[in-house]
Amino acid sequence: MIIKSMFIMVLISFVALYSCTKNQIEFEDYLFGEWQMLDDPSKGKQICLNVGGNAQFINLQSEDMGIENKGILPAKGHWILSPNGKILRFEFVMHGVTYDHSGRLVRKKNSFELWFSVGDPDDFIWKRFRLKKTNRKGVSY
Repeated sequence: MIIKSMFIMVLISFVALYSCTKNQIEFEDYLFGEWQMLDDPSKGKQICLNVGGNAQFINLQSEDMGIENKGILPAKGHWILSPNGKILRFEFVMHGVTYDHSGRLVRKKNSFELWFSVGDPDDFIWKRFRLKKTNRKGVSY
């Protein structure tokens, strides 16, 4: 009886673990591609997320990410998705300093958005990016 109960508990644990991991991987697959800044009238500012954790920053300034050190963001960096799938963290080197900056992922009806808080946290000013075109699984928004 004890062995049977233990077997059932182990089986339930594996099913729960697999389903959580599977959902995370599927969610991450749809993050790859071009993210266009919504708060930019020129429509030229983008972040591109690539397989393997590589990121490209196109026409982004430091203030677009809420960084006080002024300048153009480097062309390349790295990204990591948090275990809960809600935070996307970027790491890049600018002017010899390594930055670690995070944005909140927001799932919309037909797309995803990435929000960065900039300026004074009490003001709740957001820079928002929307996934425009993916480069994985043939899905585009």
